[in-house]
Amino acid sequence: MAEPRPDQTSVYWLESAPEDETRMTVFGIRGATLMRLTPPGYGVHSRVHEYGGGAYIPTAHGIVFVGDQDQALYRVLADGRIEHGLGLASDRYADLSTHPDPDRIAAVVERRIGPGEPQNFVGLCNLRDHTCAVLCQGADFYLAPRIDPAGRRICWIEWNHPDMPWQGTRLRVGRLSSTGEVVEVVTVAGSRTESILEPSWGPQGGLYFLSDRTGFPNLYRWHPDQGTVALCHKRAELGRPPWNLGQSSYGFSGANTVWAAFTRRAQNELWRLNLTDGSSRRVSLPLGDLTHLSVSGRRIVALFNSADHAPAILMWSRERPERPRTLRGGFALPGFRAAPESIEFPGPRGARIQAFFYRPPSVPPPFPLLIRCHGGPTAMASSAHDARIQNWISLGLAVLDVNYRGSSGFGRAYREALTGCWGCGEVDDIEWGIRFLVRKGLAQKSRLYLTGSSAGGLTVLGILMRYPHFQAASLLYPVTDLLSLEKTAPKFESHYGQFLIGGTARQSERYRSALSAQPGRTAAAHSAAPVPGT
Repeated sequence: MAEPRPDQTSVYWLESAPEDETRMTVFGIRGATLMRLTPPGYGVHSRVHEYGGGAYIPTAHGIVFVGDQDQALYRVLADGRIEHGLGLASDRYADLSTHPDPDRIAAVVERRIGPGEPQNFVGLCNLRDHTCAVLCQGADFYLAPRIDPAGRRICWIEWNHPDMPWQGTRLRVGRLSSTGEVVEVVTVAGSRTESILEPSWGPQGGLYFLSDRTGFPNLYRWHPDQGTVALCHKRAELGRPPWNLGQSSYGFSGANTVWAAFTRRAQNELWRLNLTDGSSRRVSLPLGDLTHLSVSGRRIVALFNSADHAPAILMWSRERPERPRTLRGGFALPGFRAAPESIEFPGPRGARIQAFFYRPPSVPPPFPLLIRCHGGPTAMASSAHDARIQNWISLGLAVLDVNYRGSSGFGRAYREALTGCWGCGEVDDIEWGIRFLVRKGLAQKSRLYLTGSSAGGLTVLGILMRYPHFQAASLLYPVTDLLSLEKTAPKFESHYGQFLIGGTARQSERYRSALSAQPGRTAAAHSAAPVPGT
């Protein structure tokens, strides 16, 4: 399940279609009635940035969604009829958001014409006359176009190569003229060293957004007459790196109450923020991972992946926040063996590295140990249930899921600690974790195994080349050719290497030299040539 969204009468979400689990379908619940809202044969998925996100939106005239087959916009009316709203063969749509006119929506549009990179812009899509007007263009990327309830102003996030949106973006605001143009544009916040995300128009007219200017993304409010005000100061991350568009980590329940989902050292925290007096109250959560918090009036919903139950759509009430209602999923899982333990161990140069450790049941220590390397490398290992981990521990393996330097959930400085040393820094952190468990008598040094995918596959290769004491490794679609990423990666991440290893010729040569100067580091995992057969 994914992307729960409430309105005044219902709660909606995406779920795998019963007849075809590769397709996502919009479901909803109104009262106690479960509704399937997109018909069989129609999948919901966006391919903007290749990762998609924000591929559907409820409106007063029905559910608007992006079709997975042709990337066109469709609308499901209240009587179940489906309308083909808009779709050029060259265009993709994502991050859909509402307009006061229910026949219009704002969207991030990706247009592919000819060779070279696709063009991205903010479009205003008219489902009545099947047109899409360009509102904002010129930047390399756009995110989160949001029109205010009066239809007079629009805000959006933009950024350019070589930055990623968690490194540096700008929040801009403009007025929508009577001719449909965006005029009087101002930059509210952001720079190449400040990431601004998740803008939202508040119930009293202000513009709210996330900024990591203090090192941790927190909530701010901007008003043209009052400037920018910080609304909370937690050493925790509000929001996550937007590999997917349409993310949501906070929302308004009334004029002065904000519900917000923070992450502190890979652990979720749900808070109620009182904007009147600045106080906050934490709402208890079981072990697990809470994402896509969305609020509409009295309905506060989120997707929750617990450690021992199936993913669930949960809904909280303002009156009894400690007892959320399960709308969908959340059943006990067969084959559950053990919940993770959050541990910390010392890393290189005084770093504190967090990881989740799973002990196999009915097996005495020291255990054979499987180390899992997450992708990204800005992703984050969490305590959410993972069937693969439960299978591994059922076979007698302990599992160490490491949040090495570069992971999200620990603040900007921790994520940027991998700058210029991807394929090296996180390898060191994992080796330190292994030594820690061996010293504690929890792992057998003679029975060590590795697994990783994508960027985590590169980490696995790096470990294998430097440390020969592993018995086996599993790699899924690993990164193996660091210096060609700029040529082969999608536009969204094509310049990511300039941050992780250095993208210019001089930086790349310096990276090669640093690797070759240390024994074992000239392995294929770090060379300019891909590893054959991987």
